[in-house]
This record gives sequence, structure tokens and C-alpha cells, in this order.
Amino acid sequence: MLQRLLIALFGLIVCSPLSATEAPLLRISAGEWPPYLSARLEHQGPVAHLLRDLLAEEGYRVEFTFLPWPRAYAEAAAGRYDATAVWMHKDEREADFIERRPAR
Repeated sequence: MLQRLLIALFGLIVCSPLSATEAPLLRISAGEWPPYLSARLEHQGPVAHLLRDLLAEEGYRVEFTFLPWPRAYAEAAAGRYDATAVWMHKDEREADFIERRPAR
């Protein structure tokens, strides 16, 4: 019985892919906002750490790029980054990041 179990486990290991598929990467632009968000802080600051952990739970890897704030926004709005962090809500920003769908 043990021999059959070992053969079955060996077969599963040999037949399974060699490496699991890598989690998709989200590229996020941000500005310096110490002590919350900064390229110079451990884990790039608590905000980056929190965002990275929350998105990892959803199956994503996260890479932050730190730029001057206006450039971080503009590059994300132009689609060169998947997102930008951390901004306060303004109605005019929605047009850059939220897809509008016509009412039915």
C-alpha cells in the first residue's frame, strides 16, 4: 500500500509543471511622502507595505516606482503604470482612471 502511494505521489510530482505560474505584476507610480511612502524607507514605507500585502492576498506582485508627484500621476494616467498611489479623491481625476460605461 505504501509503495503504491509513493508511486502515485512520484507520478504527480513528475507530471506537474516544474514551476507555478508567477503572480501578475502591478506597477504603481508614487511620490515621496515620508514617513508613509518613500523609496528610502524599509518596505518603502507602511503605505507601500500595506498595499503590497493586500494585493499579494489577491494574487498580485507589486513594484513601486517613485517619481515627482505630478509625473507619477501623469504617467499612470497615460497608461505607463497600472496605478498610482496615494491620492485624495477629486471628481476630475475619475476621468483619468475610472472607465465610464454608458447608461442602459
